[in-house]
Amino acid sequence: MGVQDWPEGRAADPAAARERYERDLGTALATPTGPPPRTRDGHLGAALTVAVAALLGLLGGPAAAAGALAVAALLFVAALVRQHRRGHPGREALRRAYATAFTWWQYV
Repeated sequence: MGVQDWPEGRAADPAAARERYERDLGTALATPTGPPPRTRDGHLGAALTVAVAALLGLLGGPAAAAGALAVAALLFVAALVRQHRRGHPGREALRRAYATAFTWWQYV
């Protein structure tokens, strides 16, 4: 193994090298990866959620509709918290949470 070119020069400071390594590792781990969210599928799921809530409102009253919408809202908030914890920033977290919460119709 040959001599490696360090930014600090030939007499590399081990503490500076460790700091640079940890900084680069932190950047690599903080960069979220994964497939892009499927928001188009989420649009249909959101429309179906509203339709189901409207049907429940007609058949069971406003409390049933509010309950269905509350469940959908809680699912969305849980998905949003999960995306933030995975390191997705602001708008990307919203897109991924929307796709996660409202693609339920694909599994029914």
